[in-house]
Formats: sequence, C-alpha cells, structure tokens
Amino acid sequence: FDTIFTSDLGKTTEILTTDPALIHATDERGYTALHKALEKKDIDKNLIQLLLDKGAKLDTQSKGLYAQNQRWGGGNTPLHVALENENVTREII
Repeated sequence: FDTIFTSDLGKTTEILTTDPALIHATDERGYTALHKALEKKDIDKNLIQLLLDKGAKLDTQSKGLYAQNQRWGGGNTPLHVALENENVTREII
C-alpha cells in the first residue's frame, strides 16, 4: 500500500498490471487500496480513478474491531471512508 500513500500512479499501475488480484488485497483492518486512497488527507483523483478502473470494489467492508464499531451496522466500505473525509466531499462538491 506504499504506492497509495505516496500517490505514485506509475508504480501503482505497474503493480496492478503485474498482479491484478492485488486490487482486492486488504490490510489488517480489512482496508483495500481504495479505502486507503480515500482516507488520505490529500486525495488524488487520478489514483482513485485508476483503482476503480482496475476493479476496486466500493462495497468491500472492513473487519474486526473496526467493523464492530461502525455506526452503519457493519464494516467500513470505501464509500463510508469517502463520506468521513471532508477533503473528498469538498472535491466532489
């Protein structure tokens, strides 16, 4: 997920082209690359679009304690992360 934090579009493209299944990889929280891209303070619309184009799912839920504490009654999806990040909503509006 390092390329997500640095918004390295070229490296992310290369990694996902080499191993397309990584688009669905999760961390210990159950967060995918899309979750992480949307929780960043400085969002990168091109990176988010790349992840979506490569098949990132908007409904992948987080797991464990993170899922149990969500007010939506389940795990955090990338859409939940986007709505919680005022920088994302500011970009959209």
